[in-house]
Amino acid sequence: MQRIMVMGGPGSGKSTVARSIGDKLSLPVHHLDAHFWLPGWRQRPEDDFAARVRDIAKHDRWVIDGNYSRILPDRLERADVVVYLDLPLWIRLPRVIRRRFAYRGRAREDMGKGCPERIDWVFFKFVVFHSRERRPRMLALLDQLREEGMPVALLQSRREVDAFLARLEQGDNPDVSPEWR
Repeated sequence: MQRIMVMGGPGSGKSTVARSIGDKLSLPVHHLDAHFWLPGWRQRPEDDFAARVRDIAKHDRWVIDGNYSRILPDRLERADVVVYLDLPLWIRLPRVIRRRFAYRGRAREDMGKGCPERIDWVFFKFVVFHSRERRPRMLALLDQLREEGMPVALLQSRREVDAFLARLEQGDNPDVSPEWR
């Protein structure tokens, strides 16, 4: 595993898991939010953002965290494995709220510079309705990817995430183990 996509709902732990995978496998980690957001929460122009992601994906070794479905093909084309964090809202929402207070007035390292942590009504609705609106489409895509032979780790609890990371640390390759979905 040299090119790993980490995806999931807001607050699922994408950035934390990506950093952990990067540390365990000595892979560079790229956070899509850091490439998408410009200071003051301005969106980078779509063409520029897509070009940045394509440039990252061209490399032989990486962990990329983030969803951004409109540029998904650029990453999937090169990925060795997809890790999808499918944690429930009752875990994700408190994480988002804690993160807001932990980084009050500051930008996280996985976020664009000049984008201090915040929760506005639009983002709150995105967090709450992610499972109902986006999750079914993503699970259907993951099923399709599996049918096409792409290794997919669908992790649905903190225990499964911890077990996945422990297997990586032990040098096991979770994408070929039958117990990984």
